[in-house]
Amino acid sequence: MYILGASGHAKSVIDVLPDLKVVKTIYDDDPKVDELMGIPVKYSSEINWDKTELGFVAIGDNKNRMKVAERLRNYFDYINLIHQSAFISRFADLSKGIVVMEGAIIKVDSYVGNHVIVNTGARVDHDCRLGDYVHIAPGVTLCGNVMIGEGSLVGAGSVVLPGITIGNWVTIGAGSVVHKNIPDGGKWIGDNLG
Repeated sequence: MYILGASGHAKSVIDVLPDLKVVKTIYDDDPKVDELMGIPVKYSSEINWDKTELGFVAIGDNKNRMKVAERLRNYFDYINLIHQSAFISRFADLSKGIVVMEGAIIKVDSYVGNHVIVNTGARVDHDCRLGDYVHIAPGVTLCGNVMIGEGSLVGAGSVVLPGITIGNWVTIGAGSVVHKNIPDGGKWIGDNLG
């Protein structure tokens, strides 16, 4: 498999893998980076082959992750990376290109879109819907029936109460409590959002 991205988030993604030998090469847009965690890094312009290969976009920024995933979709069959300590209900529905970090939980009848990050210790309760390119940061709790729109970030340690909808491309600040629906766009910070 190939990793796309050679930053701090890429280190966290690689750390999820039980065996580093499965990574053939890491590709990045920075030609100055030639190695990450002992794995060779090549400049992404070198990607040019006829068949799709297994790959994972290891870029933390939601917009950049989307741009790279879209730009290189003809070259890669995106796979999911799930840490062995994570719990995912057999009734959850996962798309492609997802990473589920250490200790994360995804409960029954939840849906996770493409290229989503469910970070360390995050909890996604029953019947939640996460759009493409969402990032659920470390220690977040999404109570039941929460909807998170495309590209949104729910900051570390935040709690989203049951039945809440957060729009597309929203940033929820760390430690927030979201108790009312949030419209598309913008940054929301505080202990009483809505």
